[in-house]
Amino acid sequence: MSAADLSRRRFLAAGGVALLAGWASGLPTVRAALAQARRGAASPSPLPFEFFTAKEGAELAAITAHIWPADDFPGALETGIPHFIDGVFAGGGDRSFADVNFVIYDAPIGADPSDEGFAPLVRDGLASLDRRSAELFPGAGRWAGLDAERQRRVLGTLETTPFFLLLRRLTMVGVLADPMYGGNTDKGGWRAIGFEDRFLWQPPFGAYDR
Repeated sequence: MSAADLSRRRFLAAGGVALLAGWASGLPTVRAALAQARRGAASPSPLPFEFFTAKEGAELAAITAHIWPADDFPGALETGIPHFIDGVFAGGGDRSFADVNFVIYDAPIGADPSDEGFAPLVRDGLASLDRRSAELFPGAGRWAGLDAERQRRVLGTLETTPFFLLLRRLTMVGVLADPMYGGNTDKGGWRAIGFEDRFLWQPPFGAYDR
């Protein structure tokens, strides 16, 4: 999987992520997590994670940076997405991201939450990163210590797994959520996809109104 394969446009094309972000950002647990994302983005020093360990949080942050990298617009790290995802799990809102709730918005991830929600899925996925790295790059060390290109190659072996697809879904919701709830800092996510947030439109709306 190349850098181009991990571009924003590819992820956005995979589903109606702008719509799903608008819907999900109205959920109470998601609103609380978005507020946490804003605090994380604004903090001059890294905030501790509430749900994930420091190691898990660092790996989570690196994955989200690959999913939504910074360029002319803020990336996942600059918009506090790692802390948004941490807040979703800390508040027990991860069950809301099951396929049944996203059927008209996003491609299925192919997994349902267990009695513990999606936490086992994500933790097992994070733990698999070092194993995959050892298989692809023997002797190179942990996934977090690899260069960006090697990290992407490891993620390429996981991109169709429920683990990766769930993190993609969570990242997109945080990036494209309504800024009034705390995410989508400075509307950077909307601007990156060319979304014009004009919620009041005047006729004529099309040829049929003329």
